[in-house]
Amino acid sequence: MTYKKGFSAALMLFCMKAAFAAPVEHVVWDKTPIRITLPLNQERLIRFPLAVSIVDSELESEVGVMKIQDALYFNAHAAFANKRLVVQLMPNGEAIVLSLTANEEAGNTTPIEVVMGERDDDDKPAPTTSSDINAVTLTRFAIQSLYSPERLLVTPPEITRTPMQTHR
Repeated sequence: MTYKKGFSAALMLFCMKAAFAAPVEHVVWDKTPIRITLPLNQERLIRFPLAVSIVDSELESEVGVMKIQDALYFNAHAAFANKRLVVQLMPNGEAIVLSLTANEEAGNTTPIEVVMGERDDDDKPAPTTSSDINAVTLTRFAIQSLYSPERLLVTPPEITRTPMQTHR
């Protein structure tokens, strides 16, 4: 009898989780600006396949932008039309252009997930060898991580950050 209660409780939790799953709007990046309409005074999330850095922006004080790893959170404070924002995928450096508009009629706050379109075989970067990473490259990366602006930091694909397990 206890087994049935545990199973039915687990089944109910699973069904509740599925019922509250948020819908996501998928947009394919095909080298044309991605049009996004923002509602006023509401937050909208845009996720990318990799971590991003903001390269260029026409947004002034009209929009609050918060960047966390592979996500951008937008909160429009005033109405505006067709402002460009260029983000760069890290570490491969591909630039994605967003065309943002905000107005009072917009009410869609569905999160957007940007997916990459099909790549041509000619566009693939040449494979790197492990000999490309040496002490000089690692030292340069460490110094740039500490002292350079985030928009200029390029992480080589062979280098991954690992948290240090330190104890107090």
